[in-house]
Amino acid sequence: MHYIDEISFAAEKLFEGIFHEQEYLQTLIQKLRGLKAEINRLYQVSNFSALNPDLDDEGLGTASYWEAYFEKEPELDKVAKEVDDLKNRIESRTTARASLAAALLQIAKQGISMVHGTAPGPSGRSIGSLTLRTLIWEARNQSMHYEGGCVHPPVRACFETLAAETGKSTLRDYNVRNLAYEVIEVLGWHSLADFKADLTTLL
Repeated sequence: MHYIDEISFAAEKLFEGIFHEQEYLQTLIQKLRGLKAEINRLYQVSNFSALNPDLDDEGLGTASYWEAYFEKEPELDKVAKEVDDLKNRIESRTTARASLAAALLQIAKQGISMVHGTAPGPSGRSIGSLTLRTLIWEARNQSMHYEGGCVHPPVRACFETLAAETGKSTLRDYNVRNLAYEVIEVLGWHSLADFKADLTTLL
């Protein structure tokens, strides 16, 4: 447990770097959906009132129309642009995100080595037919050596299995790009708590 305590601060900062913008994007997307639903509701009220003027003594239909047109739609356009800009920014940082994810795998692999040395140690939970320890070990190796264009057979076997069992064909790109981010997604590491829970089972 001492190792986990030592690396917790660094790992937490890595998670912030990897997921902060993505978490904010999800918040914006939810806001966008809410605005679309509210605009739709306001126009429905306006249309109903236009078809039934005798039921709209207080001018609710007109008020709803102007609220949708002058307030909600400009806000919708603003949020939609922010969503598009953020998506583009996240896409442009693919390499940086993969590097941060690789650092997490390195921390986990280093902990295994420090605690168990050359001994096998615990295998951890199963990820399909792979073990947690195997996936961490081989994914770390892939992220470190993919640039040579010819990863070692254990790495290849690991990623071929992972691709076949998850149905994610991009996991077969192990000879051309760093797949560390894809691996932490498969592992479900979205927070420091997720990371520590898995690492605890291996140390």
